[in-house]
Amino acid sequence: MTPNKLSLDFGSVSDRLNSKRIGPSPLFKVGGNFVRSASGEECARYKNHCWIIEGTAYTRYDCRQPVMVHFEDTQGGKSDQYGPFAALWLADGSMYCDN
Repeated sequence: MTPNKLSLDFGSVSDRLNSKRIGPSPLFKVGGNFVRSASGEECARYKNHCWIIEGTAYTRYDCRQPVMVHFEDTQGGKSDQYGPFAALWLADGSMYCDN
């Protein structure tokens, strides 16, 4: 039950006016220090506890559409799917959902 297109909203708790939306994309992959779109394009890079997009730093990102999540190991083995979650957000390396 993954929606056709997802968007990620990057922002900061200390600066709610400074935000950036990436997407839509049918999926995003988060691996290492990168967020990539379905095409493999780098959308954001994680550095010094912030996500960097076009030179601007953001401390968190949110997915506000229903979303499913799975995890992969370094060989591409996949975990079970989790969700759907109505919302999901990441801050300082931790993932949260609305369960």
